[in-house]
Amino acid sequence: MASPSLSPGEFLGAQTRGVRAHGYRVDLRIATLPPEQVHLHSHEDAHFVLALDAGYRSLAHDPLTPRHQAFGPGALVWNPSGVEHSDCFDVAGGRFLSLSFMPPAGARLGDP
Repeated sequence: MASPSLSPGEFLGAQTRGVRAHGYRVDLRIATLPPEQVHLHSHEDAHFVLALDAGYRSLAHDPLTPRHQAFGPGALVWNPSGVEHSDCFDVAGGRFLSLSFMPPAGARLGDP
């Protein structure tokens, strides 16, 4: 069974503030689910997540970062459209900024 795909600008977490302009959307959000309730999913749009609190966990890692290590405040994670992930905070309540946008027509999966 395929994982759920979230609509453009949709995230797991409560939006506290947001702005949209010229096809971009920036939101301040609070993670509302504990990690065990965050299941594999994807997004129709591409997005960056900027962790504002400690304990952010992502499938996105560079070779120098151990997979079991959580990111701290200031970590910036890129998720291309359609990429399955289950990123979350160690505990509910972590804050993050999301910057989402639709990729240009004709862009391939994974293109920045």
